[in-house]
Amino acid sequence: MNIVSIHQRQPLEEYLLHDPEVNALSIGDLDDFFWPYTTWYASMKDGLIDRLALLYSGAGMPVLLCMDPTEEEATQAFIRGLFRLLPAEVYTHFRPGLEPVLQEAYHVEVHGLHFKMALRDATCLEGWNLAEVVSLSTQDHAALEDLYQAAYPGNFFDVRMLETGLYYGIWDGLHLVSAAGIHVYSHPYQVACVGNVTTLPAYRGGGLAKKVCARLVQELQKRVRYITLNVKADNLPAIRAYRQLGFAVIAEYGEYILRCRYRMHDPGNAQKD
Repeated sequence: MNIVSIHQRQPLEEYLLHDPEVNALSIGDLDDFFWPYTTWYASMKDGLIDRLALLYSGAGMPVLLCMDPTEEEATQAFIRGLFRLLPAEVYTHFRPGLEPVLQEAYHVEVHGLHFKMALRDATCLEGWNLAEVVSLSTQDHAALEDLYQAAYPGNFFDVRMLETGLYYGIWDGLHLVSAAGIHVYSHPYQVACVGNVTTLPAYRGGGLAKKVCARLVQELQKRVRYITLNVKADNLPAIRAYRQLGFAVIAEYGEYILRCRYRMHDPGNAQKD
C-alpha cells in the first residue's frame, strides 16, 4: 500500500472532523500547542485521506493513534505499510481485532481494552457542592507530580498542560489528594479530552475524583463543544463515576506497546504530500 506523510492541516481536519468525538485526541494535536510533535501517515483514495495514523512524540515513548475500522483488508494493509515507518518501540491505540497483524512485525504487550466516552448529559453536572475544588497552576507542578507518583505511576502527564488553567484539585492541608486535568485541549478545534484523574488511595471512596472532574467539565463546557475521555474497560468504579457525570461510551479500542521484532525504522520510505 502507498502511504504518504501529510504536512498540511486542512486535509487532516476534513478527515478527522467527520467524527470529532472518537477522533478528539488526534484533533487536539492539530493545535499549535501539539502540532510540532506530530507526524501524520495516510493512505489516499481519489485524492482524499482513506486511512490515517498519528505518531505523537511530545513526551516519553512515542504514541501511535490509529482509530480506523478494523474489519477490512484495506486497514490491515495500511497497518502493514506503517511497519517500516514506526519507531522500534511505540505505545499504540488501535481498534480491537488487529493484534494478529501487529504480531507479524512486533512483540505485542497488551494493555487492555479501553472505552472512549463523551459528555452526553450536561444536566448531571448540576447541583454539585464543589467548594473544596480549586484550580491548579504551574506553581503546583511538584505537588501534582508527587500525587501521580503515589497514586497513578506511569500515567501520561505533560506539564505544559498546567498552563491552560484546566487542572483542578482538592487539598488536605499541604497535600494534594485528588486531581483531574486534560490530555488535549484546543479552543480553535472545540475539543478536549479529560485525563490524569486520580486520588490518593487513602482518600478513595469519598467521591473526590468525581468532584474534581465535575469542576473541570463545567469549565470545559464554557470553552469547547466536544468533551471526551478514555478509560480502561475493566475500571468499573471509574466508568460508573463518569456515567454519573453525564458521559456515555461511544467507542472501544485497545492499548498496546509494540516492540519491533526485526524491521528498522525508515521514515524516508514515506512519500511526502
